[in-house]
Amino acid sequence: MIYSMTGYGKGTSEKDGRTVVLEMRSVNQRFLDITVKMPRNLLAYEDGIRKSIQKKLARGKVDVFVTFTDTSSQDVEVIPDEGLMKAYVETLTKAAEEMEISNRLNSTDLLRIPDLFTVTQKEIDAEVIRSLIDEALNSALESMLAMRKKEGAATVESFRRILSDIECCFAVIKERAPGVPADYKEKFTQRISELMDGENVEIDRQRLATEVAIFADKACIDEEITRFTTHLAHFKAIIGESEEPVGKKLDFLIQEMNREINTIGSKANDITITENVIAIKSEIEKLREQVQNLE
Repeated sequence: MIYSMTGYGKGTSEKDGRTVVLEMRSVNQRFLDITVKMPRNLLAYEDGIRKSIQKKLARGKVDVFVTFTDTSSQDVEVIPDEGLMKAYVETLTKAAEEMEISNRLNSTDLLRIPDLFTVTQKEIDAEVIRSLIDEALNSALESMLAMRKKEGAATVESFRRILSDIECCFAVIKERAPGVPADYKEKFTQRISELMDGENVEIDRQRLATEVAIFADKACIDEEITRFTTHLAHFKAIIGESEEPVGKKLDFLIQEMNREINTIGSKANDITITENVIAIKSEIEKLREQVQNLE
């Protein structure tokens, strides 16, 4: 199956008040280029995200965005400064005895004393977070691949329409090619006759045949027609059966097709062939533009 390089995917995973949301988007790029943006406390998981993506994608510029929300109370820990607390209690009790006043110190009073308690975030369980990220990533990848697959299928259908138009023009070229030398001979003979009009000079038939033979050899496009036919067949085979990334293969094949059709245009020296060469070059350019977005 052929995949486009353009896609978007989103995955969400949640457990015990912890939520990971992972979004990813991709556009065309010659190679695989992954950029990950995530909270600093999750940077340890970036390499794992990259490796998982590399197993699924071959080409494209991929941007990954990860957000993490933690509303679980169990991750908060309140640590008392026991030495400082003891010192405060002893001092207040002693002061109350010396001043002969009532000592009604309770736990609420201790909360008002600054720096007596430290609130910290417990270390997050690495396996739990890894599991959440993997779940969100797999969901996002599945969604993205579905979109890339859909766009790839649409591109293949477009390819088939373009190839059909190319084959129609190419059929005219193949039909016209054998008659080019004969037309040249007729026009060449007529031109000589016009130039020698009124002069009693016999045309050297041997010389004429030699000139026509030289032209026929220069204008022969049989090899180019054979190679172009092979390229067309190869292109259709790739988009019809391949399960591997095909973007680079098709891009190279299009270069070869363009090379052959240019040669045909330069050698044929025939207006009908030239017109169809121009039409084919226009269609090849359409192929080139769309191939740039295939994985």
